Amino acid sequence: MQCPFCKEEIQDGAIKCKHCGSMISSGESLKTASKPSIEKVMYAEYSQVPWFRKNWFAVVCLLIFMPALLFILITGDIYYEKKGQLLTYGKGAKTFLIILSALSLLYIVVSILKG
Repeated sequence: MQCPFCKEEIQDGAIKCKHCGSMISSGESLKTASKPSIEKVMYAEYSQVPWFRKNWFAVVCLLIFMPALLFILITGDIYYEKKGQLLTYGKGAKTFLIILSALSLLYIVVSILKG
């Protein structure tokens, strides 16, 4: 059978693709699997993470343009690597950054409206 996400050959009954790392739920048949949503995507290693979901890009957004960081945080996770493990920002850190980014966006809008 083929992985519904990367189209590589996988074993029947597999719950995770060894090629792309996507999870295939046990109740989902491979023929009816839909495209992955942001929540379903799981990466096996840091090199598979898209550049806009990596820690360095989040830091650049934080320093240069926080509204971009707000969009990225709302639509998914930010990944980083620590001691060889792939990790994501915790809920507290993510919440703090969302609030900080939202306040930054509000400041920009108010500054523009004051003109």
